[in-house]
Amino acid sequence: MEKTDKPKFLSNVPLGEDLFEGKSQEKIATVLEEVLVDDQFQIVGIDGGWGTGKSNLVRMLEKRMKNHAFFLYDVWGHQEDDQRRSILIELTDHLCADSTDLVADKHKWKEKYKRLLAKEKEVTTVNRPSLSVGFILSLFLIVYVPSVTAFAKDMEIGLWKFLLVLFPLILILLIFLYKWVCSAKGNSLGESAKKALQETFQVYNCIYQ
Repeated sequence: MEKTDKPKFLSNVPLGEDLFEGKSQEKIATVLEEVLVDDQFQIVGIDGGWGTGKSNLVRMLEKRMKNHAFFLYDVWGHQEDDQRRSILIELTDHLCADSTDLVADKHKWKEKYKRLLAKEKEVTTVNRPSLSVGFILSLFLIVYVPSVTAFAKDMEIGLWKFLLVLFPLILILLIFLYKWVCSAKGNSLGESAKKALQETFQVYNCIYQ
């Protein structure tokens, strides 16, 4: 039986070694190491095309500068993700890893990491006083009804006396029916009635931030 050669696959993981004959990356790494230990420089950019050895150069620096912490983030690997959230997850995972000693309270950072994975969103609810028309009319009714009753007691019983006494209640009912019709779209009768009742007699507005 003839022996067949198996295909060899090249790993995409940078070696952190300069295998070129001219040792060009070693020379660049030496210059960058001198630059990075200088406090005057805060940001260093490495520009190059695909596969020119940028990641390998960073690995070489990581091996050289043992007293510095390195965090590598694969932008291409997360190009379909939310970059801000992805880099926070990767960085938090790196900080609380057992193999690193970058933060003192790792338990706190692990809790932050779990919250990021759970996609939690912090919502602040602010209650602001906002008196509705129905509530204002209800307060007005407390004063209106006794006053009108005293004024209309000498009036003959009839339609005008009936309307005069019950006018605020009729007005509140009309407002409720209007709110009910407006909230009926996409809701059941019970849900729309409940929503209309809340909007008619609400005292506070809840604002979510």
